Amino acid sequence: MLKRTLLMALAASTTLAFAASAHAAYLSVGTTNTYTASTTLTGSIAAPALTVKNGYGTSANAFGLYGLLTAKAPTASAAAVRGSNGSTNGFGYGVWGSQAGAGTGVYGTAASGIGVYGRHLASTGTGPGVEGQSAALGGAGVLGSNSAGGPGLQSIVSSNSVAPLKVNSTAVVPNLHAANSDALGGHASSYFLPTTGTAANASKLGGNVPSYYLPAAGTAANSNQLGGKPAATFYRTRATPQGNAVTTLDNSATVGQYASATIGSDGLPLVTYYSAAGGAQGVWIAHCSDPACTSATHERVSSSGDDFGPFTSVAIGADGLPLISFYDVTNEALDVLHCDKLDCSTYGTRTTLDTINPGQAGVYTSIAIGADGLGLISYGAVNGVVFLLKVAHCSNAACTSATKAILASPGGAYTSITIGSDGLGLISYQNTDFGNLMTAHCNDVSCATASTSTIATGNVGNYTSITTGSDGLGLISHYDETIGKLRVAHCSDIACSTATDIGLGVVGNQGQHTSITVGADGLPLVSFYDVTDHTLLIRRCLDLSCSLSTPLILDDAGDVGQYSSITIGTDGKPLVSYYDATNGHLKVMHCGSATCVPYFRRR
Repeated sequence: MLKRTLLMALAASTTLAFAASAHAAYLSVGTTNTYTASTTLTGSIAAPALTVKNGYGTSANAFGLYGLLTAKAPTASAAAVRGSNGSTNGFGYGVWGSQAGAGTGVYGTAASGIGVYGRHLASTGTGPGVEGQSAALGGAGVLGSNSAGGPGLQSIVSSNSVAPLKVNSTAVVPNLHAANSDALGGHASSYFLPTTGTAANASKLGGNVPSYYLPAAGTAANSNQLGGKPAATFYRTRATPQGNAVTTLDNSATVGQYASATIGSDGLPLVTYYSAAGGAQGVWIAHCSDPACTSATHERVSSSGDDFGPFTSVAIGADGLPLISFYDVTNEALDVLHCDKLDCSTYGTRTTLDTINPGQAGVYTSIAIGADGLGLISYGAVNGVVFLLKVAHCSNAACTSATKAILASPGGAYTSITIGSDGLGLISYQNTDFGNLMTAHCNDVSCATASTSTIATGNVGNYTSITTGSDGLGLISHYDETIGKLRVAHCSDIACSTATDIGLGVVGNQGQHTSITVGADGLPLVSFYDVTDHTLLIRRCLDLSCSLSTPLILDDAGDVGQYSSITIGTDGKPLVSYYDATNGHLKVMHCGSATCVPYFRRR
């Protein structure tokens, strides 16, 4: 039997009588009353039909009116208290709760269900299921709070074509980051130029106010910049023809070996390299001052006293900061270092990712940023007498830890890694037992396992360098030691299970210290060392597979060109870092055109 208890804080001796239909029902307060029929109050007055007062306010159990549904497993939506409004227009309330102070008008709780539930039953109309209003400037109409760490508010819609939230204000929401990181990089609004004031990030827009720049229509707000003329007045600029420019970037003794070049998130080149000089031994990074790298700041990013730095490799992480892998000679280990600034003037703690005892780990390192935004490092390791190809998948942006896997045995010399068009790692390396050019295509983002393939045989695969071509297929430059020739392999599929391997050049011993990239025109470019003439050369491929190519000498002043590393600058022109063995210096070559042909300019 459904029993309701009505507790009223009236005098315990009072008896209240109701006339109900043709019989009288008596309710005695202060006691338990059993009923077998419903009681109805009828009338039409401009006052409450029933008023229950309770003046006791020092206990949480004091109620003016209390309804209790005692059924533990009701089979329908029964209610302990229910209010109903028979109105068919927009006036009146089913339940009205009010509070005279700063408390709560209506309060609902549930052990694991819904505290307060509102529903719009009709399939038409614009009335909300729940509506909250506030007349106070600082008070929210609806407040959602979660003390367990979950979301305070949640919005669910039945279709992706419907916006989950609808607002009528253009005001910026404080502390709201871009929900779509592809559009705004996940940055807070303060990262971008505000409507007034100076740029919050001065490196993006030079600290200028918006009026400094030319608007989409009208004249330039700052006449000193564009003469007060509308944008349509100006023409596309044509650059003056430029020659190839060589810069000695570091003229200390015995610096520049094992160089690795990339473009930083500020648009300026970065070069990591190794110094073998006593007292300055270790990993260094040069942060160029301009796209042509005519000058640079230098930072030593390894501790004094230990020998760190051969086989350096650098990539720009998802946080926009450099991540460097290298070989720790002292401890025979794979190390990684995360820079805290673009120029690496400050950096985090060096992390050792892999050691083998007895043996060594970390030679021939190469680093890329995977599709998950985390570093992926290929490297060689020696376990006893067996050469291994290994990979380390960083656990966070700073790579303070990583999961490691053996991908091939034997193998692991001259590793180079890129991220393929399928978002998975693709590694070129040499099988040290047979001298074959090999590839390893990762089976997942972390590269816990990989599928290996033999691309070319016969003492090839030295100095491998890999990139992803504009056709989405892998391109590998490598050196054929038997005949002393540069070769380029163009993968036939995304996994690079097979490839077309082509020898380039017919004169002399050319092709050591290769590095490959894709130029602004979508065609491959390969820098390399001419062993015979001791010069730095580049080959510009004339098709995607590099079946046709043209060579150019970039630098022939002494014995130059070892440890070459090529990248494409924000100006669309190649930049090559390399070692000057004659003087023991780090040098860079900035090409004067996208093809590295000096002073090239179309009419």
